[in-house]
Amino acid sequence: QCSSNNNVTGIAGFVIDLTDSQQTKPASQKHHKLLSHLPDILPLGIYEMNTDGSLRSCNESMEKITGISATDAIESGWGQNVHPEDINRISQAWQQYLAGDQKVPYSQTLRLIVNDEIRYIHALCLPIPDQNQRTGYIGCLWDHTNESRQQQRIQQQQQRIQQTEKLAQIAYWQSNPQGELTDCDKHFATLHGAQDTSQMLGM
Repeated sequence: QCSSNNNVTGIAGFVIDLTDSQQTKPASQKHHKLLSHLPDILPLGIYEMNTDGSLRSCNESMEKITGISATDAIESGWGQNVHPEDINRISQAWQQYLAGDQKVPYSQTLRLIVNDEIRYIHALCLPIPDQNQRTGYIGCLWDHTNESRQQQRIQQQQQRIQQTEKLAQIAYWQSNPQGELTDCDKHFATLHGAQDTSQMLGM
């Protein structure tokens, strides 16, 4: 404190009670530590890319999903295991995304070949916000192979049912050397406007 002529007459200060915050600090630190481990605990690949699309970093789950170590992925790219039939489609989609406004996440389903096994992967990424400047991208990917295979089995079953239905609609008939109808099924008779197969015989 100073007097009117600027002479020091005393000292004034503030005291803040930090008891509550100090008590909660260990819990907060523990919570933060748990959160920091989530990227490697969850079965979700998390990655960060440079503006050119090259990998900057990734978590352990992404290494397991793609079958490529972080070191190899950074040096050679994690796309080295992409199924040959998906490479052009994925590349074109990525170039289109880079040319757009990038207001929505990049989203693609693709196949990876890992240990001679095909895995169905879905990948998402979006720009890292930095004052409207592109400094890189952050994204995630996950393995939905089981779901895709189940969907394929359902589609195959539906195709078999449709084929069976088509076969069931095939009309059967038989004739003698003179061309006279000697036998037919009800579907054949119905196709010719007859109510019963007997009406068709001898025609």
